[in-house]
Amino acid sequence: MKTKLIILLWLVVFSSTAFGAANKADTMLVEKQHFTTKDFTTVSGVTLEQVDIGWESYGKLNANKDNVILITHYFSGTSHAAGKYKADDALPGYWDAIIGPGKAIDTNKYYVISSDT
Repeated sequence: MKTKLIILLWLVVFSSTAFGAANKADTMLVEKQHFTTKDFTTVSGVTLEQVDIGWESYGKLNANKDNVILITHYFSGTSHAAGKYKADDALPGYWDAIIGPGKAIDTNKYYVISSDT
């Protein structure tokens, strides 16, 4: 199981760096957003003073609001799934190879939200 996890992580890192945006003109620039709520009560009844959730979005929400794909990280620990914060950043998001215009998760068709969950 541990070997499979290591291989999976290696593949994610390799695909993000090897098949990411070819040049700065192709780079999708994104901005980290935050949603904050105060006095959040959990199912068990515990109240948290404040909850902050980081998120990023890619693409455009259509008029019917039915083109949304939600990505919740598992291994990465971050909502930074695609693009870069600045054109000269060293590495793009962890799924940059598959999220973006013309890619498997096509941001010309879908509105993609990635959250710190």
